[in-house]
Amino acid sequence: MTADKPPTPYELMGGEVAVQKLVDRFYHYMDNIPEVKAIRNMHTLDLESVKHKLFKFFSGLAGRARSLSARIRTSEAKTAAFSF
Repeated sequence: MTADKPPTPYELMGGEVAVQKLVDRFYHYMDNIPEVKAIRNMHTLDLESVKHKLFKFFSGLAGRARSLSARIRTSEAKTAAFSF
């Protein structure tokens, strides 16, 4: 977040940690609610890949890309300042 731009929804909701908790909770319910068993059965037993994809989707939807690009620009500027 910078002084000239308002925070993204991603930043407001708590960033990476919050999105990961959301994804974990979602699949917890997928594993434990009988009414969604048919949908859960469409997924593989190992959910790591699909959880990562859902994390990226939610992160992008909430504005993570803007947050990351701002950090990359800041990091590049710091690196350039110390390059001789």
